[in-house]
Amino acid sequence: MNDVARAEWIDAEADRFEAEWRAGRSPDLVAYIRNSPEVYRGALALELVQIDRAYRQQEGTVRSWDDYRSTIPELPAEAVLGEKTSAEWPAIPGFEIHGVLGSDGMGIVYSAQQLQPHRRIALKMVRGPADAESRARFRQEIEAIARLHHPNIVQIFACGEHAGQPYMALEFVAGANLAQRTAGQPQSERIAARLVESLARAMDFVHQQGIVHRDLKPANILLTGEMDLPLEKSGAKITDFGLAKFLDQEGGLSRTGSALGSPSYMAPEQASGHAHEATAAADIYGLGATLYFLLTGRPPFLGSTILDTLDQVTRLDPVPPRRLRPTLPRDLETVCLKCLRKEPSARYRSALELAEDLKRFLDGRPVLARPVSLLERSWRTVRRYPVASGLLVAVIFSLLAGSLVSTLFGLESRKQEKIAREKSTLAEKKAKEARANLYVADMQLLDIDWKRCNLNRIRDVLDRYAHPAPEAPDLRGWEWYFHERRLRSPLRTMESRLVESRPIAISPDGKWLAVGDASDIQLLHAWDLSEIRRWRAHDAGTTALAFHPDSIHLVSGARNGEVRLWEIALGSCRKTWPADGNGIPKLVFTSDGARIITQDEQGDLRLLFMDSKRDPLKLRPFTGPIAPWSFDDYRGPCALSPDGKRLAISSRRRLVVVKTSN
Repeated sequence: MNDVARAEWIDAEADRFEAEWRAGRSPDLVAYIRNSPEVYRGALALELVQIDRAYRQQEGTVRSWDDYRSTIPELPAEAVLGEKTSAEWPAIPGFEIHGVLGSDGMGIVYSAQQLQPHRRIALKMVRGPADAESRARFRQEIEAIARLHHPNIVQIFACGEHAGQPYMALEFVAGANLAQRTAGQPQSERIAARLVESLARAMDFVHQQGIVHRDLKPANILLTGEMDLPLEKSGAKITDFGLAKFLDQEGGLSRTGSALGSPSYMAPEQASGHAHEATAAADIYGLGATLYFLLTGRPPFLGSTILDTLDQVTRLDPVPPRRLRPTLPRDLETVCLKCLRKEPSARYRSALELAEDLKRFLDGRPVLARPVSLLERSWRTVRRYPVASGLLVAVIFSLLAGSLVSTLFGLESRKQEKIAREKSTLAEKKAKEARANLYVADMQLLDIDWKRCNLNRIRDVLDRYAHPAPEAPDLRGWEWYFHERRLRSPLRTMESRLVESRPIAISPDGKWLAVGDASDIQLLHAWDLSEIRRWRAHDAGTTALAFHPDSIHLVSGARNGEVRLWEIALGSCRKTWPADGNGIPKLVFTSDGARIITQDEQGDLRLLFMDSKRDPLKLRPFTGPIAPWSFDDYRGPCALSPDGKRLAISSRRRLVVVKTSN
């Protein structure tokens, strides 16, 4: 995986970690790091420790760096940001570095002083050695910011290279980002609407310059002023154009099948692997997701893993904000949900249209995102012009008062009788409606549970409605019997377009299905065969597939003997073993997931190591009394002798020791 894909993965994990803090939970830092791929742990630890320290500082329970180092050995030396001396910071002519402001999966930002002219700036550099794609993205970010001169966008002052590493000098913003300032707490609807309106007008300016941001989220919105400054008095500035796209340039750095951005805030077209096709509509989605975060204190979608979050973004609708905050105005909810529509054409046509609709809400006028009744429009007019409306009502009332007084007493009497009758049945009616609504919601969720194989929950829900409380109505309809019959069915047959000659593999957790399709690999949902993504695998054609025990990685073999390791969440290649000329009809992971055994068309065996420091071993064909060699017989745990000359493989029936070549 290249530096950019690694940075996107680390940013997504950091967003998930920070979301737990904002939700009031204290996430297990060590578990997050241990459950990540080993090659990412150092950079991920550096990112998560900084988030952990920031939130613990707010609680008054901050841990020392020695404590972090004792429990997280993967933490790199550069993690001790607050303990670094000036001698350890890069010495760039014309700048004086004072400390570290923060970092992400790909870059690091220093607090610095520009010597000429004399001003405080934020100095951004690529972390560690930069590959060609990282340098290209860094240059593209410089070019994007250089085009933009707007009070709500962080400005660039200078750029260059030092010791082969590119850098840029950016406007220094003293406050925290929007995610840190709000700490997961819902904000006032007027404050949220006013803030997103200003951001939308800034993004309209960005789009007019032919640029799409593609990574709008609370963490990329910086606020001016100190942490204790009220949000309504803080200015907002958009930053981090590292994933920006130029609409006036063909091609670009995005590839078909790659998912660029932060999963919880990226538009469905980005989550489905079409980031290269993203337009201004993707940024309108990001603005809507940010408004949703401000109104509810959580992102629109947040799964247990990156893949689950991407699946929610592309397949599910967000929970309406009024279900989480019933007091929110319906118009503001309508504006927010219009931004989050799955189809780009169904969203606002421009960021300016979004800003104008938010302005209508703030002015007390009807928004254009939905039809408004005449009565509601009149009421909004009364609220906007209370004095003139009051005078008009007073004149009309004085003219009609004489004729109305005689009928008011009769109307009041009838009204009280009606209220008395309604009160006697209102409680029962509300209870019935609540039960019916809960039943409908439960039945709708059963399809999702079925696809995710949550059979125990399906059984619990069905049992709940099979035995209603005394005197309660039986709510079961055809949908209950459909799910109950499907759950009891001992066998389920699915028609598919797959042909027998294609290689196929199912993940150990039973969720994913991988299919070789000529030179491509398809990743499908195991329950309904719906396609998640497709990517180019081997030009020579894919002949064999096998899932890693963690269900996150997949290995593939080709007709020319080439073997590749893939990370299915992003469809990216993590490692390649060169071709040796012979096709690979069969391959399998050992039970510990640390090694791969391949068998070519000649019957020769190779032992491949996930550890990149060890070369593949060629195994001599088995010629003893048990023949021929078969992975179906020998696919149990295996162990290599310390001298590398013997491979022991166990199975249900026998133990075989194989000689390896020198």
